[in-house]
Amino acid sequence: MKWHLILFITILSLPVQAQNLCGSYDRLAAELKRMYNEQVTHSGYIENAAHEISIVEIWETEDSDTFSIVLIRPNGIACLIITGKELRWNKDAFNDET
Repeated sequence: MKWHLILFITILSLPVQAQNLCGSYDRLAAELKRMYNEQVTHSGYIENAAHEISIVEIWETEDSDTFSIVLIRPNGIACLIITGKELRWNKDAFNDET
């Protein structure tokens, strides 16, 4: 599952620029549901060198028209990492069989 690794490395390499995009998970989740009608469709975890676990969630609308990626840190703070439009999953692009 190389695509999972690529996604997580990409997320970790993004700079945390906007401190105001972090806060209570409940508040962030409520806003994504209310403003964009998004829901969690995928989730996974990342473990750093100190063995701290962070959770990554991908939120999408039912038709995948918009999406958001949320990182929930070990201290419980949730950060909106990125938002976008027209998310498409191409599982064949990262097929381990070559």
